[in-house]
Amino acid sequence: MPLVQSFTRQSEAWSTRQRRYLSDVAEYNYTLQDLPRKMNLVANALTRNTLQKDQETKEQRNLQLETNTRKMTARHETQEEEQRKTHESIMVASHTAENEEQMKSIKNTNACKMAARYEAEDEEQMNLKRNTNACRKVARREAEDKEQRHLRRITNESRMSARREGEDKEQVNSRRNTYAEWYLDVKHRMKTKETLALKIINKE
Repeated sequence: MPLVQSFTRQSEAWSTRQRRYLSDVAEYNYTLQDLPRKMNLVANALTRNTLQKDQETKEQRNLQLETNTRKMTARHETQEEEQRKTHESIMVASHTAENEEQMKSIKNTNACKMAARYEAEDEEQMNLKRNTNACRKVARREAEDKEQRHLRRITNESRMSARREGEDKEQVNSRRNTYAEWYLDVKHRMKTKETLALKIINKE
């Protein structure tokens, strides 16, 4: 029977065998020394205590429970962090997708606007070209009409002068030459006017 257990036991009565052992031990003078577990490499039956073992086992269990709870909390925290990261990544991906869609829609709208602007500019240029061509045609027709009128006038005047005066052929030839020179001068003036009109139209 261990001595420490006999001293620390909490029971109502001792047995005869236990009393005999205690009376035998009481005849001797002895001192009990407590050695810590690290120093007491060889465990002695007299120094073992079941209560201490129970306390130690309880402490170990508590330590194990604490370590297990810490591990479980760490796992839960890691899982929560992973879930949060996945959620954030999903949100970021969704935001990026939405931003890409918005950018695509903006690009499409800008492209439509630019196409409409180019079409309007092309229509304006076509209208300007048409107007310039029409103005040129009108100017050419007017110049041709003026030339024809001048020629008719000149021919009529020459005929009337020949009929009325009845002059000689030399005088008639001289007059014709003068009329021809005058016609050439007029034609040259008309051409200069036409060129000036075309330059003004092109500038506009």
